[in-house]
This record gives sequence, structure tokens and C-alpha cells, in this order.
Amino acid sequence: MREKWSETVTYPSDDDKDSINDDKHELYAFNAGNGDLYFGVRKQGAQIGMMVRICRDGGASFKNPRLMGALTEAYDAMAGNEDGPDREKCVWKQSMIDENVWETSCYEHHQFMDGGPKDNNHKFCPYCGKEIAA
Repeated sequence: MREKWSETVTYPSDDDKDSINDDKHELYAFNAGNGDLYFGVRKQGAQIGMMVRICRDGGASFKNPRLMGALTEAYDAMAGNEDGPDREKCVWKQSMIDENVWETSCYEHHQFMDGGPKDNNHKFCPYCGKEIAA
């Protein structure tokens, strides 16, 4: 079960070789409200640092869907979110409100003009990069 999703999570460096000017650094990550992931490096305890935004609604999700899945897994590992059978695949369920809309277990919605994921040759989720289970 995913306990954290929108919180900033950190992974501190414990290695003296990673320090710059005797400052320890940490990897930090957070998920924006729109689902984009941010990863960065900052001094331990600092509020900001250098970061990279990975767009879930285009960019990485279409150019390399496995990247979004791998980074989501990295976020979950840093957050201590549990692994389980529901994390192995992205489960897509047809919306009860609109049959052309599918709800994903990665908290997204996807609309097809006709049919579902299998009918439209969708094997991997464009949002999290995991294999689709429909």
C-alpha cells in the first residue's frame, strides 16, 4: 500500500566522499499535484537544491515510459512505501461514469475513442510505465 505520494522524501548521503566543502547532501524527490515527479540533490536539511522535473503527461511518459516507472519505484523506495501484488502492474478499470474513460491504479484517467487498453494495443501505462492489467 502506498503510504506516501505527494510528500517530499529524502535519502541522505552517509559517505564522507559525497560531501562537498564538508557539507553532506541528500537526494530528494516529490510528486507534484499534476503527477510530475521532481528529483534533486541539496544540502541535508536545506529547502531547495538542484532538481529535475520529469513530466508524466508527455515527455518521459511517451519517450521512455519505463523511466517514469523506474523513478516512481525510486520514490516509493525512498518513501518506504510497501511493495505488493498491486504494485507489480498498473490496474486499469473502466469508469462507472463514462465507459470510454479508464481509471488507473497510478491515479490517472485515460480516454479511448473506442474499446479499451487491449483493443488499442496499450501494453504499458503511459503514466507510470508499468505493464497494464485490465
